[in-house]
Amino acid sequence: MSKFVKILASNSYAVIEESELTQNPSLYVDRSERPVYILKHYEEAGLSYWQARALVYELVYSKPNDFQYFNTVDQEALTVFAIGNQNSIIAYHMTTKGISQTDAISLAVLEMSMNISKLSADAKKYILPSPRLFQIGVKYLTWVNQDGTVDSTQANNLTAAIQGFLTEYERYAILGLEYNDEREGLMDYFESTNNYAGGGLLNYTFSPAVIDAYGSEENARNAMIAELQDLFVKGNI
Repeated sequence: MSKFVKILASNSYAVIEESELTQNPSLYVDRSERPVYILKHYEEAGLSYWQARALVYELVYSKPNDFQYFNTVDQEALTVFAIGNQNSIIAYHMTTKGISQTDAISLAVLEMSMNISKLSADAKKYILPSPRLFQIGVKYLTWVNQDGTVDSTQANNLTAAIQGFLTEYERYAILGLEYNDEREGLMDYFESTNNYAGGGLLNYTFSPAVIDAYGSEENARNAMIAELQDLFVKGNI
């Protein structure tokens, strides 16, 4: 598990493994549970905006009452990330800024729009150009036939099937209904949820070698989904 920390010797920020923090606690200040520090210093720590937001998103929804769990300084950072219950965010703006509900809603919508713009920029610049999608497809869905020929039909089919979703991902950072988006996205297809329940990735036959390695096709599919989540949800290219 990764930790977002301040390095005391240099007053700089970095992402390190939890084991490193455990072994050398005097060298760092753990800021992993403070969204405000992640917002201010994610670039210094070598993270893209997408990676930083994914880190904060996971943190927020691991806490009781999500947005309300944090103090006002961190809540302000969450409004910039557009993370948390929208009613809570609107109430926060009304209370802390002394503005009307109409103005608070307008501000929340503006923050959501700016957030989508930043995520889309990262999707276009970093995530979609990454070769990882094709590497994942080849790894799990391509195999060598007994005559020595390579069967890459399914890997190519996957790429063709998600082209529309990739466009939505690039333009609007759409992941899918299970990720609080208002319409389906590529993760619905990968995870076989909503209109793709019983379909999507479930329609593909996995490489026999991969099935042997993971013990079952279900295990192999779950491993592939985890890699796709790492790329598209967490932004790790």
